[in-house]
Amino acid sequence: MSKNCHSTIPEVVYQNTYKLKPDEVDRFSTPKVEQIIYSVLESSLKDKEYDAKRCPSLGTKMADQIKEHVKASGLSRYKLVAYVTIVQNMGEGCQQASRCLWDPEVDNFATATFECKSFYAVGSLYAMYYE
Repeated sequence: MSKNCHSTIPEVVYQNTYKLKPDEVDRFSTPKVEQIIYSVLESSLKDKEYDAKRCPSLGTKMADQIKEHVKASGLSRYKLVAYVTIVQNMGEGCQQASRCLWDPEVDNFATATFECKSFYAVGSLYAMYYE
Protein backbone atom coordinates (compact mmCIF):
# COMPACT_ATOMS: atom_id res chain seq x y z
CA MET A 1 0.00 0.00 0.00
CA SER A 2 1.29 3.45 -0.77
CA LYS A 3 1.62 6.27 1.73
CA ASN A 4 -1.18 8.25 0.09
CA CYS A 5 -3.83 5.55 0.43
CA HIS A 6 -6.27 6.10 3.25
CA SER A 7 -8.84 3.65 4.45
CA THR A 8 -12.43 4.85 4.40
CA ILE A 9 -13.45 2.31 7.01
CA PRO A 10 -13.36 3.87 10.48
CA GLU A 11 -11.33 2.04 13.09
CA VAL A 12 -13.48 0.28 15.68
CA VAL A 13 -12.61 1.17 19.26
CA TYR A 14 -13.71 -1.34 21.89
CA GLN A 15 -14.47 -0.30 25.44
CA ASN A 16 -13.80 -2.41 28.51
CA THR A 17 -16.86 -4.06 29.99
CA TYR A 18 -15.37 -4.27 33.49
CA LYS A 19 -17.28 -7.52 33.80
CA LEU A 20 -15.46 -9.54 36.45
CA LYS A 21 -17.88 -12.46 36.62
CA PRO A 22 -19.93 -14.23 33.94
CA ASP A 23 -23.72 -14.03 33.81
CA GLU A 24 -25.48 -17.13 35.14
CA VAL A 25 -26.45 -18.24 31.62
CA ASP A 26 -22.82 -17.91 30.45
CA ARG A 27 -21.25 -19.91 33.30
CA PHE A 28 -19.23 -23.04 32.65
CA SER A 29 -21.43 -26.14 32.91
CA THR A 30 -19.35 -29.20 33.84
CA PRO A 31 -21.96 -31.85 32.85
CA LYS A 32 -22.58 -30.17 29.49
CA VAL A 33 -18.85 -29.96 28.71
CA GLU A 34 -18.25 -33.54 29.89
CA GLN A 35 -20.89 -34.68 27.39
CA ILE A 36 -19.17 -32.69 24.60
CA ILE A 37 -15.80 -34.24 25.47
CA TYR A 38 -17.24 -37.76 25.55
CA SER A 39 -19.06 -37.34 22.23
CA VAL A 40 -15.85 -36.12 20.52
CA LEU A 41 -13.86 -39.02 21.97
CA GLU A 42 -16.51 -41.56 21.02
CA SER A 43 -17.03 -40.30 17.46
CA SER A 44 -13.27 -40.19 16.81
CA LEU A 45 -12.29 -43.46 18.48
CA LYS A 46 -15.11 -45.96 18.09
CA ASP A 47 -14.13 -49.00 16.02
CA LYS A 48 -10.43 -48.05 16.21
CA GLU A 49 -7.47 -50.11 17.39
CA TYR A 50 -4.52 -48.74 19.37
CA ASP A 51 -1.72 -47.43 17.14
CA ALA A 52 1.16 -45.74 18.97
CA LYS A 53 2.25 -43.85 15.85
CA ARG A 54 -1.16 -42.29 15.19
CA CYS A 55 -2.12 -41.49 18.79
CA PRO A 56 -0.19 -38.19 19.20
CA SER A 57 -1.73 -36.57 16.12
CA LEU A 58 -5.15 -38.05 16.87
CA GLY A 59 -5.02 -36.69 20.43
CA THR A 60 -4.11 -33.21 19.19
CA LYS A 61 -6.90 -33.29 16.62
CA MET A 62 -9.47 -34.33 19.23
CA ALA A 63 -8.29 -31.63 21.67
CA ASP A 64 -8.85 -29.01 18.94
CA GLN A 65 -12.30 -30.44 18.20
CA ILE A 66 -13.22 -30.32 21.89
CA LYS A 67 -12.23 -26.64 22.09
CA GLU A 68 -14.21 -25.82 18.92
CA HIS A 69 -17.36 -27.58 20.18
CA VAL A 70 -17.16 -25.92 23.59
CA LYS A 71 -16.61 -22.46 22.06
CA ALA A 72 -19.62 -23.07 19.79
CA SER A 73 -21.72 -23.83 22.88
CA GLY A 74 -21.41 -20.21 23.99
CA LEU A 75 -18.40 -19.88 26.29
CA SER A 76 -17.11 -16.76 24.57
CA ARG A 77 -15.34 -15.13 27.53
CA TYR A 78 -13.34 -18.17 28.57
CA LYS A 79 -9.82 -19.14 27.60
CA LEU A 80 -9.81 -22.86 26.94
CA VAL A 81 -7.05 -25.44 27.32
CA ALA A 82 -7.82 -28.97 26.14
CA TYR A 83 -5.76 -32.11 25.99
CA VAL A 84 -6.38 -35.76 25.25
CA THR A 85 -4.31 -38.68 26.52
CA ILE A 86 -4.57 -42.05 24.78
CA VAL A 87 -3.17 -45.07 26.63
CA GLN A 88 -2.94 -48.68 25.52
CA ASN A 89 -5.14 -50.92 27.65
CA MET A 90 -2.97 -53.82 28.81
CA GLY A 91 -4.34 -54.12 32.33
CA GLU A 92 -1.88 -51.69 33.92
CA GLY A 93 -2.80 -48.63 35.93
CA CYS A 94 -2.37 -45.03 34.87
CA GLN A 95 -2.67 -41.87 36.91
CA GLN A 96 -3.00 -38.36 35.58
CA ALA A 97 -2.70 -35.18 37.61
CA SER A 98 -2.77 -31.46 36.92
CA ARG A 99 -2.60 -28.18 38.78
CA CYS A 100 -3.99 -24.76 37.98
CA LEU A 101 -3.89 -21.31 39.47
CA TRP A 102 -7.32 -19.80 39.02
CA ASP A 103 -10.38 -18.20 40.54
CA PRO A 104 -12.53 -21.06 41.90
CA GLU A 105 -15.71 -18.96 41.57
CA VAL A 106 -15.58 -18.66 37.77
CA ASP A 107 -12.90 -21.03 36.43
CA ASN A 108 -13.54 -24.75 36.08
CA PHE A 109 -12.67 -27.97 34.28
CA ALA A 110 -14.31 -31.09 32.87
CA THR A 111 -12.97 -34.56 32.13
CA ALA A 112 -14.40 -37.57 30.30
CA THR A 113 -13.06 -41.05 29.60
CA PHE A 114 -13.73 -43.30 26.62
CA GLU A 115 -12.69 -46.94 26.88
CA CYS A 116 -12.56 -49.80 24.39
CA LYS A 117 -10.78 -53.14 24.45
CA SER A 118 -7.34 -52.05 23.15
CA PHE A 119 -7.02 -48.55 24.66
CA TYR A 120 -8.68 -45.82 26.63
CA ALA A 121 -8.65 -42.06 26.19
CA VAL A 122 -9.01 -39.27 28.73
CA GLY A 123 -10.06 -35.84 27.50
CA SER A 124 -9.79 -32.78 29.74
CA LEU A 125 -10.77 -29.17 29.24
CA TYR A 126 -9.86 -26.25 31.49
CA ALA A 127 -11.83 -23.01 31.21
CA MET A 128 -10.47 -19.77 32.66
CA TYR A 129 -12.75 -16.73 32.64
CA TYR A 130 -11.21 -13.49 31.43
CA GLU A 131 -12.56 -9.95 31.56
